[in-house]
Amino acid sequence: MIFNLKNTKLTIILFFFISFYPFSSYAINLKESENLKLDLDGVVKTYFIGMHLNYPYPVLTSLMNWDSRSGMMGIGEARLKFSGAWKEDKFKWNIMFKTSPIFSNQPNVMEGMAGGSTATYEPPRALPFQYSASESPQSSWYNEVDRFYFKYRKGKFDFIVGRQPIGFGVGFIWQPADILATFSPIEIDKEFKTGVDALRINIALGTFTELSLIGVAGGPTCRHVSSPDPDNPTVPSIWETPWGKNCSPGDPRFSLDSSSALTRFRTNFGKWDVGILGGWVRGDLMGGLFTSGNLDRFKIRGEITYTHDMRDDEVVDNDYEIKEDFVRAVLGFNYPFKTKKPFSLFMEFYYNGYGTDKTDDYLLQSQTTRTSVYGEVLNLGVFYSGLGLNWQPTYRVNFSFMTMSNILDRSFHISSNISVNISDNSSFVFGGFLPFGKTMDENGKIGSEFGIYPKMVYFQYKRYF
Repeated sequence: MIFNLKNTKLTIILFFFISFYPFSSYAINLKESENLKLDLDGVVKTYFIGMHLNYPYPVLTSLMNWDSRSGMMGIGEARLKFSGAWKEDKFKWNIMFKTSPIFSNQPNVMEGMAGGSTATYEPPRALPFQYSASESPQSSWYNEVDRFYFKYRKGKFDFIVGRQPIGFGVGFIWQPADILATFSPIEIDKEFKTGVDALRINIALGTFTELSLIGVAGGPTCRHVSSPDPDNPTVPSIWETPWGKNCSPGDPRFSLDSSSALTRFRTNFGKWDVGILGGWVRGDLMGGLFTSGNLDRFKIRGEITYTHDMRDDEVVDNDYEIKEDFVRAVLGFNYPFKTKKPFSLFMEFYYNGYGTDKTDDYLLQSQTTRTSVYGEVLNLGVFYSGLGLNWQPTYRVNFSFMTMSNILDRSFHISSNISVNISDNSSFVFGGFLPFGKTMDENGKIGSEFGIYPKMVYFQYKRYF
């Protein structure tokens, strides 16, 4: 799939048309009878992002290939969902298609958003239900089937097979147990958790007790890294894995090194949910504990995980390189105040045993496969704290604020946004990021973690139909 600037402009016009066309705000019921129900709905989102990188010019030109410290980016996203049920909850299905064009005035802008990392992250997927096309470093188009799963209930057993969202973490900001499709703490939109290719069996052992058995099939990411365009028509079309091997987007990508098998048990004791998680994750042995509950008005959440790399002496594509054994843990609370308008405060502390306490090692840390390819560990340091608040002054307006700090290198990151619901099915979001800390020097040495993050402002519009 090759597209040029003209096609990109047509795509932008199409997204605006779909966004503002007066569709119904309710899902379309295609069919409903005593035994069968079919629904159709979706969402369209548009993002406009401006950013400023406080890097020395030699780093900008050599590392990022930027011609100035400022960049802009536009992102479109459209999702269409087909869902249904047979005999209520006996058999259900969910199929969701997603398309997302991206354009910018600087190359490699997505890397700039991540603080200059070389991320090629894609969640565990083996089926060839995704396709990315790149005309140039300034434009790309991502297409995928983000949901494609079927659920069958038999007595106390639920069988769910196909591309589905799977989440394990309970933390407010950081979630060490959520390792299959991780959200970044600075993710702008966390509405849809990315689907992974899996078989999941949930077994109801009681009213509040459940055992889950999960098998996840994954494979290496296959990215479109080169394609012909009107200015360079002889350039070959090349698809590669993160390790530079040729691949084809239409082929299945199953690999044991990219797959996982896990079990999770959770139950309830009064006001507390507790659970245990363990298994084999991309060549690692992993185990963890988690809990969430209430102490008076305080909502407490905590989790801890331990990881052992079983391939310490084995040289493979996804060798993690840094640590064979490490622990990660989170503890936090949320406190909703007794006010007329909803207002809550949360605080969290995070220990990242995979991180480093030396800024000189940040660059190597950011390039490890665990960080740059799988997105399993998204921070570089060891000790973190986070503080945030949410306030809803009116029915249609919501304000949020969050700050994260890397305690050892004394850098921190502030993010804030205002969401305005302009109708029952559409809203605007205005927000921004403000980092503080030492940035890079002219040799590319990182001074602090959040110091290399960009200053950003963004605008988002979304509409449901």
